Amino acid sequence: MRKMKQYSFESVFDFGQCEGKTLKEVFDKSPSYINWCFQKVDWFCITDDIFNKLPIVEFLRKDLNTENMKWLEELVSIHNNKKHLI
Repeated sequence: MRKMKQYSFESVFDFGQCEGKTLKEVFDKSPSYINWCFQKVDWFCITDDIFNKLPIVEFLRKDLNTENMKWLEELVSIHNNKKHLI
């Protein structure tokens, strides 16, 4: 297993289909891929700035009903847990 790594917009992917591209390049074209990495890749951590700009996070914050609040809390928990492992 790889060591936890925090990615910023300037970070360059060193794995997967986007290897060699900056996170910003990928985010601008396919933010869903960043979301997928965040949720599925255990060692992939993103800055707070990127987390807050994920479309799913923005959507959940705009439409805060009970179900969305639970989902948002889960995403925030995942994000915080990953940050503590850096």
